[in-house]
Amino acid sequence: MPESDLSPECKADLAAYPCSADGYDVFEEIGAGGYAKVYRGRVIATGELVAIKIVKLDYLALNFEDVRKEISIAKSLRHPDICPVLRAFNVDQDLYIVMPLYAAGSCSTIMKQLFPIGFKDDVFDVCFLLSI
Repeated sequence: MPESDLSPECKADLAAYPCSADGYDVFEEIGAGGYAKVYRGRVIATGELVAIKIVKLDYLALNFEDVRKEISIAKSLRHPDICPVLRAFNVDQDLYIVMPLYAAGSCSTIMKQLFPIGFKDDVFDVCFLLSI
């Protein structure tokens, strides 16, 4: 879709979140998984702090079209309990996913702080049932 066909909101998003790594400062690692690491970052133009997940695509058995579809779906999700994708782009064999930086950290970090020894399945079941 040509940029002229984009809504004003989409154009503002494009301006606010650059499509290349040069538009961001990347700081310390704040999380890691099997194929990705998450860093605290900053949008250079605005100073906004963000989380930048860098996925090592060469470790994944996905083709580019599959990755593009997944990112498109993730960017379209709008729910208060889902961390939005602000921007996604690739640099060589790495996929950069820019998201808001939450001060409390990831869900996993919060769970480990609040429930360091875990909790019983029945507590989880009740919480899950109350949420639907």
